[in-house]
Amino acid sequence: MFRKFVKSGWHSKIGLIAIALVLAVVIGGTAYASIVKVSNQVSINTWTLYLTSKDSSTWLTTATAKATITVRNTVTTAIALDAQDNADVTTTQYRIDMVANGLQKNTQYSIIYYADPWAGNGGHEIYTFKTSRTSTSRVIRVSIDAEDWQPIPCTTDANYPVGGKIWIVPSSDYSGGQMIAWNPDTYLFDTGLVNIP
Repeated sequence: MFRKFVKSGWHSKIGLIAIALVLAVVIGGTAYASIVKVSNQVSINTWTLYLTSKDSSTWLTTATAKATITVRNTVTTAIALDAQDNADVTTTQYRIDMVANGLQKNTQYSIIYYADPWAGNGGHEIYTFKTSRTSTSRVIRVSIDAEDWQPIPCTTDANYPVGGKIWIVPSSDYSGGQMIAWNPDTYLFDTGLVNIP
């Protein structure tokens, strides 16, 4: 059986060297110095938010403008093994999907976390987008790394620890982590608090 594998001449030398290398990898003490991934464990959490326009005199929903925002938090743990120790590598990423209708044309908007009380100190801007000159609708899909994500709600929010408010407002009304103007008839308000760590 071995003779069928090893041929004469220089071919036999190459064959023997190859076998020696394979054996070294299999039984050598340093053969497993590189990390070998064993498996992945994936955990996904999903939050779906519904935003709507409201009548600022009654605070009743008008649904003239509305948006659905889905936030997905994906945690992936790569379980790895080397010669000395186990090495688990965990990565976390957030993804935001939004479908909005009834917005103003050619306007830049901010998706914000608004922390009570006024003017929202402690909140932050999550993402900005702009509508086109011809459309009042917008669809976005964006990924955010864990180091750029800020938990909702923050500890100074009057609604902490229950949850926080997500709004969509014209970017011109928001700056430095707080509201700088109040034009509620142009905003999309939350329909419930959300808690996203």
